[in-house]
Amino acid sequence: MHHPQASMYKAAFMTLIQGDSVDDFGLLLRTVRDLEDSFNHAHGYPFVIFSVDPLSTRAKELVASLTSGTVHFETLHGQQQFYGYGPETQLGKAVKARHQLKDQVDEGDSKTFRFNARFMAGTLYQHPALKELDYIWRFQPGTHYPCPIFEEEQATKDPFYYMYKHQKKLSFSLTVREPIQAAPTLFQTVTDYINKHPAIQSRLTQRDSLWPLVASKEDGQYTQCEFSSSFQIADLSFFRSDQYQSFFDHIDKANGIFYERCDSAIQSMGAALFLKKQDIHRWEDVGYRGLGGLLYCPTNPDLWSRCDCRPEYNFDDSRTCLAFLA
Repeated sequence: MHHPQASMYKAAFMTLIQGDSVDDFGLLLRTVRDLEDSFNHAHGYPFVIFSVDPLSTRAKELVASLTSGTVHFETLHGQQQFYGYGPETQLGKAVKARHQLKDQVDEGDSKTFRFNARFMAGTLYQHPALKELDYIWRFQPGTHYPCPIFEEEQATKDPFYYMYKHQKKLSFSLTVREPIQAAPTLFQTVTDYINKHPAIQSRLTQRDSLWPLVASKEDGQYTQCEFSSSFQIADLSFFRSDQYQSFFDHIDKANGIFYERCDSAIQSMGAALFLKKQDIHRWEDVGYRGLGGLLYCPTNPDLWSRCDCRPEYNFDDSRTCLAFLA
């Protein structure tokens, strides 16, 4: 891969699709084009496209034709250590759990959703395809970036460079609440991990701790809050670290991914345990429209006047968790 800022850092866009079916692949093309038009045409960062099934030559050519940077395609089929059940998952229990959750939460009966969740929460960061990278911009096919990102008159023109310059570990656009039915034992599993590692416990009460995002200051109960990961820029050194991988291994062995339906909350819990407020960044000047109607449009009139969104339609702040980060 060619890296335009290789003297400082290596960064790439990254996503996961199932294959080149019409629906799945069409969403990918739309968002890749969106990222190029709103930002990357001026920078030429590469893309890493993971797919569960192999993509056809024609599909790869279509993606490459849209990008100003190089594209690396990686097929996960047969890579059980990265994409599949955890080593201690009992298949019978996993099938039963999917059946029980079918009508309770979105994707409640989806095996694919859980494979994707495990990959994105932990095994991804050990994958050789990312070995040379320092930062990734994780995007979800079908999402939309409705504003020019960092135009010339703005002080910061490149989100990757911003992460590098300010030593940020994790960044996001939206915070959301996960239905408790999706992962009823996750918070207890994390609490068990904390109890096994007393050094963590003392950090959680410090003023710069992110722990209040997931545990209420008033009563210590689970807030069900998480950073939405469908638009996420991350310093890979955090997710590759021994502390995060130890935490993920604990979650993986507890099998909440397969016996329940854990997702982005895993990463958010890890961030709350190991990062400080100054380690994270919210992209208040980047417009973003997620799936399911989630929208963030910059509230600065000088910004949204150049966007195809309006801030009055933003995701309701009362349903977000930003107050816990104050």
